Amino acid sequence: MENNNFTTWKVIDNILSTLETEGLIMTIENNENISSEDAQQALNVVMKMERASLQQSLPPIWFGIAMAFTIGVLVFTIAAALRDYYVFPIIAIPLILAIRAKKTQALPKTPPLGMKGIITMFSLIIILLALIAGGRLLMEIYQITWAPIIAGSIAAITIYLLSISERNHYLKVINGE
Repeated sequence: MENNNFTTWKVIDNILSTLETEGLIMTIENNENISSEDAQQALNVVMKMERASLQQSLPPIWFGIAMAFTIGVLVFTIAAALRDYYVFPIIAIPLILAIRAKKTQALPKTPPLGMKGIITMFSLIIILLALIAGGRLLMEIYQITWAPIIAGSIAAITIYLLSISERNHYLKVINGE
């Protein structure tokens, strides 16, 4: 079984050997002035490598579908008060993450936690809690038995749309837009 750290070092080694082959690595012995063409060429190689690493860590379509379904099931089981079944989606989430890491052999180092990322995560938490509370209240007070199913479906659709948005963001960065 290949370790992600080992894979990372292989990628770094490939990048360094590519830069060395193209004569773009400056050593202490080779500290002559760099021309603007050489600097631009080095920058192009670095940008090419960055796009390649983003392509490697691009979330696959199946990942968004699997996470959407699993979180939808989790919202449904909580809203429907099916305590015996909470464990299945809770176990499925890390398994899906592990499978993605194994298949892509790359994950973004950190989530995008700029202001947009923080607002998105906070909004997602509020939406999921509201769906759980709404589904639960409608079922318990008004005896609307299908409310948890609708809540879970809305959660799944929301997660899927977020995964499509993330994938499109990666594709724009990869394509240089």
